[in-house]
Amino acid sequence: MAAKFYKEQRDKQILSIDFLPCPNTVIVGRGKKVAQHAGNVRFQELVKKELTEYSAVATTKADKSNIIQRVLTEVRLKSPHAFVKQDLTTLRWYRVEENAQRITTAQAFRDALKDKYKSSRVFKKLRREKEKKAVAVAMNSMPLARQVAALQNDRQPTLEDDTASNQTPRGLESKIHPTLEDNTASNQTPSGLESKIQMLSIDFLPCPNTVIVGRGKKVAQHPGNVRFQELIKKELTEYSAATTKADKSSIIQRVLTEVRLKSPHAFVKQDLTTLRWYCVEESVQRITIAQAFRDVLKDKYKSSRVFKKLRREEEKKAVAAAMSCSMEASKLK
Repeated sequence: MAAKFYKEQRDKQILSIDFLPCPNTVIVGRGKKVAQHAGNVRFQELVKKELTEYSAVATTKADKSNIIQRVLTEVRLKSPHAFVKQDLTTLRWYRVEENAQRITTAQAFRDALKDKYKSSRVFKKLRREKEKKAVAVAMNSMPLARQVAALQNDRQPTLEDDTASNQTPRGLESKIHPTLEDNTASNQTPSGLESKIQMLSIDFLPCPNTVIVGRGKKVAQHPGNVRFQELIKKELTEYSAATTKADKSSIIQRVLTEVRLKSPHAFVKQDLTTLRWYCVEESVQRITIAQAFRDVLKDKYKSSRVFKKLRREEEKKAVAAAMSCSMEASKLK
């Protein structure tokens, strides 16, 4: 394990502690905030500039590789740190390796040519939407008893089900690290709360007692989040036995008070537009605590993340079964 850790540190080119991405630097990640970063906007313009040649002229892998190299060279001319990511363990920015830069550029071309490539993000999104529609059609054509049976799972949910989606693909473990921008959907500042959030100082970094609001393996491993989960488990028996909303609310308040006693900035998020940390408002803090209880009591709550994951798996199985039935019916005709 130690050898693997030091190899990871060598692979990453850690930047200075006060580094912030400049307008010409490309942030590697997904989400609206990342896409709106000035460096990412310029990167997309470079991709569109080479799009015609990449799509029509390039017929071999070598041709496409040359075009990708041209885009990389153009980005590097404008910024010494061309492609960067943030490691949530140390909260430090680092340069991604050459191979990851080329993969990012190739993926940008595939996304722009979404009608041509099945590996584009747009194509994958459309496929998921079609699967959901197929599920709805299949469920509507089934009797009520069969609908209930299709959504129930014989086995009990396990913690492995929830962590499986957070595992790094084999072969990239030592090079690719989940970052805050991977969860930008949960890090966006709601438009109605812009005037209410408390922006922290520009040099603020979450302390070991601060809870980072978000999802993913790196967020879960932050010391403040680990301690937060311990507080949840401590109050779990009483919360599970509580029968009224008022009882549960008082338990949530106890956890909230305990977190605030250890850290003046109890629950924080990072805005990727300004790269500034801010304190989330009290209602979001209470929602975060309630969700943590539901996730631990996954067998009891349909709103837990594990239950939702199981439901998606069952929907996919229902789609596969419906498509199989339709194919068999067409063969009989």
